[in-house]
Amino acid sequence: MTATPRWEGDRRGSGVASGAWIAADVAQLEAALAAPDWIAESADDHLLPHIQRACAEPGSSWHLTRAMTRSDVFEIELQWTDPVPNLRHLRAEVFTLIGRFAEGSTYIRQVTVEGMLEFHVTTGLVGSDTSFTPHGHLIRIIVTAPQMKNALAYPRQRTDRVDQVSQPRRGW
Repeated sequence: MTATPRWEGDRRGSGVASGAWIAADVAQLEAALAAPDWIAESADDHLLPHIQRACAEPGSSWHLTRAMTRSDVFEIELQWTDPVPNLRHLRAEVFTLIGRFAEGSTYIRQVTVEGMLEFHVTTGLVGSDTSFTPHGHLIRIIVTAPQMKNALAYPRQRTDRVDQVSQPRRGW
């Protein structure tokens, strides 16, 4: 195989189809993001109560440490208190949390920044999704955890060596 593997054990090196069937929907969200007035005001009023309730539930793995709007992006800093450093489990919990406030069209991107995980999210209503004026939110979820370096280590790597943790990237 000459192509770079997509995952450990990949034998093909390439996909089987395009994502054209959903491209128009993604383009509609992209167009909404470019509109000068699509981002709604008061994300803390609209989104924060959902996050606070999720963090307060018995057995929740989340502790809300900060929430604020900066440059029209609602920033939420959460500490993940689950003692098991498992990135798939953490990601599933973040997606569940996002589901508490997600609207009809939602995009999520996971990035590693300065040894922390960030989830860059846009969620909103576009086109015919709503009888109201289309609108949305930009959210940056910053996740910290006592064992974050272990959670960020790839499964095939040892999880006790700092030099094997992926290097942080700044993006948004």
